[in-house]
This record gives sequence, structure tokens and C-alpha cells, in this order.
Amino acid sequence: MAVVMYCLSALQYFEDKDLSEIQKVGFEIGLLGRQGIDPSNNEKKYHLNSIPGKEFTGLQLLAYMYAAFQVIDPFLDTGMNFKKEYETAKEMKKGKE
Repeated sequence: MAVVMYCLSALQYFEDKDLSEIQKVGFEIGLLGRQGIDPSNNEKKYHLNSIPGKEFTGLQLLAYMYAAFQVIDPFLDTGMNFKKEYETAKEMKKGKE
């Protein structure tokens, strides 16, 4: 359920952003991932220049990256299996509109 809520948060954040801003978020997280992102650590220890003033857990970052790349290119294989959670988050977002 955490991934659903993180995807929902990402979708809400991306709502008023243009594609280039969403790309910055996805690409920045992708670059961070090269150094390793620990999805099992609940400590908010990650920061993004593209989303200043917010701290993220590893799992939260991965959900934001997944959501960003789904917006950029829904057919892109990110290697993460968050499809079900992402679709649930999209439905939840529709229900709030």
C-alpha cells in the first residue's frame, strides 16, 4: 500500500508540471540509483534538486521514478514492477478530482 500512496503523491506533484520538469525528476532519481537506493530503509535520507525542500525514503524515490517514467513513456521498461500500484494510484487520483 505504501507504493500506491507514493505513486499517488508523485502523480499529484506532477499534475501542474510540464513534461521537462517531470523528466528532470525521473532522470535525477535514475542517476541516484546508479549509486544505490535502499528501498527497505524507511529513513528519509534522499534529496532531489528537482524537488527542493522534500526528503524521500528509498521506496518513495523508486515510486516517484516509476510514476515519472510512466508519464514520460508508459511503454518504457523501468525494471520495476509497480504497474498494479501505479494503476491503483491513478484510479484514486481520478476519484479525488
